[in-house]
Amino acid sequence: MLRKQGVFTLREVRDLYLEPGGDISVKLHSKAGSVTPDMLDLNPRDEAPSILVIEEGQIKEEELQSVKKSKEWLLEGLQKRNYKKN
Repeated sequence: MLRKQGVFTLREVRDLYLEPGGDISVKLHSKAGSVTPDMLDLNPRDEAPSILVIEEGQIKEEELQSVKKSKEWLLEGLQKRNYKKN
């Protein structure tokens, strides 16, 4: 159950709670937790959302237009990527 929550050693666990349904809740020691950008006074930019521009082999031109890209831009990018693979 701990491994499912990403805990692989009891040394990381500060508190462990057995819930009424049989599940467990875990609170880790501060030094065992993940470092966040806030802890390091960083302000990372959010990534742009993903947009599906090809679906089932068909180019979705409306989606390309919404991100101000052309069909030619897409095909050129795909061609460059194909050359890198080979």
